[in-house]
This record gives sequence, structure tokens and C-alpha cells, in this order.
Amino acid sequence: MDILFTRKKLREKLFFSIKYDLPMDEVEKNLENYFYNFKISSVNTNHARGYFNYSDSNLKSKVFYILKDFRINSYCEKNKISIDEMRQLEMPFFVYDELGNSFHYTNEILVETGDGQFYLESADHEVSCCYNCDENFIREEMIFSEHHQADYCSTCFHENHDHCEGCDQDYHHDEDRDCNCNDEENHPSGCLSEYNERNELFFLTQPKKEAELNYKNFFYGIELECEMREGEVLRETVEKMKDCFNSDHILFKRDGSLNYGFEIVSTNATFNYHKNLFWKSFFENDFTNEVKGYHAKSCGMHIHFNKNAFSNLDIRKLNAFYHNIYNRDFITTIAGREKNDYAKFYDDIDLKSEIWVDQDSYYKYRCINLSNTSTIEIRIFQSNLKENSFFRNLEFVDSVNHFIKETSINHLGYQNYLTWLLQDTKKSYFNLYEFLQKNFYFELSKNFKPKGFKNLLSIIESENKKKCA
Repeated sequence: MDILFTRKKLREKLFFSIKYDLPMDEVEKNLENYFYNFKISSVNTNHARGYFNYSDSNLKSKVFYILKDFRINSYCEKNKISIDEMRQLEMPFFVYDELGNSFHYTNEILVETGDGQFYLESADHEVSCCYNCDENFIREEMIFSEHHQADYCSTCFHENHDHCEGCDQDYHHDEDRDCNCNDEENHPSGCLSEYNERNELFFLTQPKKEAELNYKNFFYGIELECEMREGEVLRETVEKMKDCFNSDHILFKRDGSLNYGFEIVSTNATFNYHKNLFWKSFFENDFTNEVKGYHAKSCGMHIHFNKNAFSNLDIRKLNAFYHNIYNRDFITTIAGREKNDYAKFYDDIDLKSEIWVDQDSYYKYRCINLSNTSTIEIRIFQSNLKENSFFRNLEFVDSVNHFIKETSINHLGYQNYLTWLLQDTKKSYFNLYEFLQKNFYFELSKNFKPKGFKNLLSIIESENKKKCA
């Protein structure tokens, strides 16, 4: 199963590089990695077990045929050739099912959701038709209207319903409201700060574990967006969450990009303080039944850190690393989401690109935001309320910061980062290591020793369990 799963990941990596039209040398490299997997797996396996030899010409021909056909599809799309004209080619074509994150070689035509995602009907996805616009959407992202007893897409629901914060009910525009909630003090949003309120900086550290505070230390501020689950009351949830923190160190803020939710914003603290102290009570209480982050499309997680810990060259290297098109698949896999309007990637950014920009400029909505006066902000992550995923994001940012300060301008690829990460393994990056290991990113790294690394993960995991016992 390990061999087959590795092969699947390599195949997806190959087809992602085609899907996003990366340069052919990147496609060819991924193709060679894919076939190399067949070569090494054939040493201890045989055809009877379902594996193929690297030299199997039929297999290689089939993959090249898919590549060729995919290029035909891309050409047709770019030149606006119709589906009927494509059908005249009299051959099946290669498609990518975005809802299932899977690849298919088929004659079946892709279906588009109302929010622009493509999928195959034969894959039996959980989709539903919006009562208002008659477009199909992922069922989990739709909202049920009690008035019409039907599913609405998010856009149509909010265009046709009003939310009463006093009684936490949604009312369709055609229905009579049966509440009299006019008391501002009783509104759930009354427990939230305004979106433009700022945290006081406390520079929190762990004295016994960290060096004397100085300007070169990394201090992180975290913004975590979440939406309320259906039937849960915002005010009650926020009040319970507030009890998990020192009230001076945290803000719960309104956020205009959310439907019915809020943003949790921390003061600045060191990496170790966040990992060991700041969020301890929050994760022990587990609010995933009341709010959602990863499964709320509108929610993100942003991590700020101090600019003065970096030289100008370091900032240029950071900017180039996050925007590098060859790092894109790797970064978005860790982040848990593709690029969006609030965290855009730009292919043309390099070491020469401008790093000192106006505070109100459009730079704010890039994957790495350099427009703040005192902080750099990483905006790539999907929100996540699970402890291991939350800290994986923080571990990634912290490790990249250290990597950037220690690497040269000629080694800003994710492969260089992975090699650096393995040179001096740290227990504090356990969640990140575990994720990268499960997604087979270390398999292609030079000098990687799988057995020793798995043993290291087991030791760290057992030590963590002892601490929690």
C-alpha cells in the first residue's frame, strides 16, 4: 500500500504541474520521478502483484499519450474550441475532478458548480441545487432555508435573508419576523471588538527556555477566523473562549468577510510561548462542535512576525520563496487551500521585486503581505481549529524564517528547504514533520533515511503523550 500511495502522490504532482501549465522542464522532472518510482518498486515486486517494471513501454506510452491529450485540451481551451469540436478528435481526454481531487481519462464532460469548480457527475459528489439560482454547489457549503425548506448557496441565502443577532435566527425577506430584538446590549456581536481595533504588544516569552529578549527574536501574532456552526450562539461561544486566555492578550473581533463568525487575534509572543502556553486552554476545551474553520470557505489563518528581525535581503528572499511558482504546489498543500482573492500568488515576483510598499496598497492581499509598517504577514493558510494542524502552520512559518536567514539566494526552492529541515531535526516541528512525511515530501530528498526518521517521529510522539498524561 505504501508503494501504491507514493505512486498516487507522484502522479498527482505530475498532473498538477500540467494543470497549472508549469514549464516543461518541471513537467519532465515530475514525470521522471513518477517512472523512477516504478523502477525502485520493481526490485522487490513483480507483475503478478500488480506492479510494473520501469522499462514497461506500454505504461510509459500511456502516460505520454495522456500528456499529449492534456496539451490538446489546453490548446482547445485557449483557442476557444467547442466541446463538439473536441469530440471530433474521436479520443477520450484527460480531466481533473476538483471536488474529488482526482484525475480521470474519460469521454465524460465535466460539470461546473456555481462557484466555478468542475467535477464528474459519475463520481457521485455531494452536490445540491440552489433553490434561488438553480446552480449546483457542494452540499456542505450550502445553507438550509427554513422558510422554503430548501438549500441555498451562500450568496443567494444572504441576498434573500436577514439575520437577527438578538435571537440568532435567519428570516427570509418574504416572511414576517416574530421577534422584537432591538436591544443592542443583547446582540451577540456586542461581545466583539471592532475590526480595526489593535492588540497591545506584550512580547511574551518563556524565560527558562528562551534567550534574553532582543530585537532579533521572532515574535508571532496569530489571526484565526471562524464561523459559527448551525444552531450555535455566537455570544455564548465567544464568552467561553475568552475564559481560555488572559484578557489583555487576546481580541475577538468582527470581520466583514465572514457570514456569521469572528476573528481571534493574539498579541505577539515567541514561537515557544505560542506552542506551550498561549493556546493551551483553548485547545484543551475543544470548540470544534461550536465553530468551524477548515470547513468554512471564507475563513483563513494569518501569521504576523516582526520585520526588524530580518535584513532587506532576508525580506527579499522571503518574498521570492513564497511566490516562487516551483514552490506553489508544496506551499498550497501545507496551507490547505489554493490561491484566493485574499492571498494571491504572483509568478513574476523575484529577488528584485519591491519590498517597501504603501500601507494601503493592494500588496495587503498577497500571500505574503509586506505593507505593514512593523510586521510581515503570511496569509496563505486555511483556518484550522485542530491543534496539530494549527501548530503545523506556525511551525512552517517559523522554520521558513530560520531557513531564509541561513540559506543563499540560489537555494530558495522547496527541495532546498526540505533538505535544510532534515539536517537538524527539532522536536518543536513534530506536526510539520508528520504532515510532510504522510504526504511523501521527504521521499525525494537527498540522504533521506526513512527508517531513522520514522523512529524519530515515534519517539517525539511518545514523549508528547507522556507530557499530556
